[in-house]
Amino acid sequence: MTASTPAYWRKKAQHLYPPDFLKLFPDSFVLPQYDGYSLANLPATLGKLLDAPEGWAQPALDASLLKALPAKSKRVMLMVLDGVAWSRLQAQLETNDAGFAELFSRYGLDAQPITSVAPSTTCVATTVLTGNGAMAAETGMMGYQYLLAELGLVANMLFWFPAGQPKAANGSLEAWGIKPEAFIPTPSAAQVLAGSSIPLRVIMPAQYSYSPLSRMQMRGSEIDGYHNATDMFQKMQGWLDDTVNQKASSYVYYADFDTLSHRDGSDAAIWSALWEEFVFQFARFLRHVQHADDTLLVITADHGHLPCTLRHRFHLEDYPDLGKMLNLLPAGEARHLYLYARQGAKDELLAYSKQVFAEQFVVLDAQEALSQGLYGPAQKLHPEASRRLGDVILLSRGKNYFWEKDSKRELKGKHGGLEPDEMLVPLISFQLDR
Repeated sequence: MTASTPAYWRKKAQHLYPPDFLKLFPDSFVLPQYDGYSLANLPATLGKLLDAPEGWAQPALDASLLKALPAKSKRVMLMVLDGVAWSRLQAQLETNDAGFAELFSRYGLDAQPITSVAPSTTCVATTVLTGNGAMAAETGMMGYQYLLAELGLVANMLFWFPAGQPKAANGSLEAWGIKPEAFIPTPSAAQVLAGSSIPLRVIMPAQYSYSPLSRMQMRGSEIDGYHNATDMFQKMQGWLDDTVNQKASSYVYYADFDTLSHRDGSDAAIWSALWEEFVFQFARFLRHVQHADDTLLVITADHGHLPCTLRHRFHLEDYPDLGKMLNLLPAGEARHLYLYARQGAKDELLAYSKQVFAEQFVVLDAQEALSQGLYGPAQKLHPEASRRLGDVILLSRGKNYFWEKDSKRELKGKHGGLEPDEMLVPLISFQLDR
């Protein structure tokens, strides 16, 4: 039983989740392991390496995952490859590693899977990684879309506009009083590190650099926007040049694997072509890297992807009785749906969902899922977490998902659920001064 198998993670989950709650999920599901084996444990780990151990919401990664790493590092760089599942990476390395194995044998320290968070989606996972490790239950950042009770609407929190209004301007929620810098109550990683006089530089696509989501996540960081992969690696070298003989941290975000996985599916030929391009640029960076003394590079991903086809698609419009029980648009993710019951209809909604969808989706009482820790420890709940989550959750089994019937936009790759291809992500470390 290896760390790549659901059985391995099921056994670990027994130490974190109550037995009756675990029984609600199929054996194939991987639940967030935030007691030392997940993305939520990375911020504290980087703090520990930088000798800044205080201020983190979750503990550092379990010691068994850190055996190959140095006890301390002067500088730590965290690179997030959006949308790269552990399984997809392993498949790529087995068929065409593009020279990655050679790089790893020279510079690499360790490679293994850890879990993402719930929902397994970018705006949630990156809020955890750029924060102090606090998860959705504590930050209130509950998913791609959720209820903002203060505005009385379901909002798209990746682009900060009202959901279901495609003509709304990105960021329009800010004009209605939802200020990014004050939206979540937990500190950013930059704010925690500042207490130990350690600066954090964020290297990310220029078009996202000052979006509302980025401003929410990157409070206290220095932002350095790039225009393509070549520019990204140049800016990584620039950070090394600028921080010689200093204690420093950087966060590098690379979006292209996710973008193409959504458009074409993670099993499309273009994924392999992009991997070749990435490894080429990475190898060039490593060959020419300078001023890398005592510098650790950690590579991970926010989530993976499942290739989904139209035969896996469900339409809410096909279930008019369901619509009569709701008082808001469904929210969450296509594979991790939040349903908001009209007043007095929660029990009816829960019973109907179990009767109609149980074979294709795991049906959960939302408040039970929250209280049992699916979205992080229940001891520190955001005051709006319960309302944002809604009443009933539909978690996709296999490749099933919900989508708008009249939508002209179809994504061939999806995520958000608890299947292994979504939930298991790589944790790879490189010592740059080797």
